[in-house]
Amino acid sequence: MQNLHTFKIQMGQMFDWKEFGPGGFQIRQVRQGRPQKKTPEWMMNDKEVQEFLTRVFPLHRKNWKQHRNAALWAAVIVLHFRAKMNNAAVVEELNTWLTKNVQHYKVTPHRITQIAYEIRKVAAGLRSDGKPRSARKAGRPKKSSKTGPTAQSASNHTVTT
Repeated sequence: MQNLHTFKIQMGQMFDWKEFGPGGFQIRQVRQGRPQKKTPEWMMNDKEVQEFLTRVFPLHRKNWKQHRNAALWAAVIVLHFRAKMNNAAVVEELNTWLTKNVQHYKVTPHRITQIAYEIRKVAAGLRSDGKPRSARKAGRPKKSSKTGPTAQSASNHTVTT
């Protein structure tokens, strides 16, 4: 009993029990999670989802990577946005299907988050990686007639009198 009494005294010296209030620990209101983002109306329409995926992945019939990514995006739209499943449930659902059909590919919860982010960005008309669109044309820049090795060499060989 003496040890318990000395323990209480030592604990009283270590902690300021007034921090916890007069009633000690109290039960508070349960915290709410983050507010869910609203699902756009076009995601509820199969035809509009198909047009969206065809626009984003135009070579999905010829290129197997685009076909795989289009299928993943479609699954995320159906399971995550329409069915309101969380990332872990979507991963479990997709990985059970993938192990039956495609043995070498696995999906993680972070990948589901990334896909949902990319879908929202592309739907808003932005690039899927979040970078701003460039005003330049795609591809390698063409040489200008004003600059380049031929224009510089011609200016170096001018004769002055």
